[in-house]
Amino acid sequence: MLLYSRAAGFTYFNDDPSGHFAWMEGQSLLDFFAGSAGYGYYRPVVFAVLRLSELLFGNATFPHNPVADHALLLLLHGANVAMVWALARRLGGRDAYA
Repeated sequence: MLLYSRAAGFTYFNDDPSGHFAWMEGQSLLDFFAGSAGYGYYRPVVFAVLRLSELLFGNATFPHNPVADHALLLLLHGANVAMVWALARRLGGRDAYA
């Protein structure tokens, strides 16, 4: 996580929606898992998290905050790391291998 912490301060990059989130308007969270017609990349969890952030804190016409979006996705990454660690610990049976 420490290696990726600097990403929170970056602006959007070429694989991000680059601040143009209007294509998300009118789509449900489940729509992102059905295909990638809206953007071309199939990243359903990332886009669902960004849409959820949009639903909670603003709308598609209000510019997203890249720092907040990257920080939110870093927290999601940290949660995934913790779950994989817990799974490895449980399946391995020994703490040394997790």
